[in-house]
Amino acid sequence: LVNGPHEKILPGPDNIELSVTARSITLLLDITSRKLVPHFSEIDYLDKNRPLVVVQPASLLDHDSTYAVAVLDAVDADGVKLVPTPGLQALFAAALYNDTIAQQ
Repeated sequence: LVNGPHEKILPGPDNIELSVTARSITLLLDITSRKLVPHFSEIDYLDKNRPLVVVQPASLLDHDSTYAVAVLDAVDADGVKLVPTPGLQALFAAALYNDTIAQQ
């Protein structure tokens, strides 16, 4: 899905090159090398009430690396920005608390 030249996109198989840019809603990060990994993403609506974002790397991943996936600035069908789930919010709060304690 690509709209305007600066809008966020969900990179599909036809625009994998955009998956490593600031325009991508999904990011796949190789934590070991600190580099973004080219990928494409799809939304799986098998369960209409709980759709999934499926992130598929464009090439094989290195077994000796650690990876992280981020979903940024995602919106719903009405264009309303999605908020993190309560569980993810709790993880963020715990991480912020731990960082604050570590800095003291």
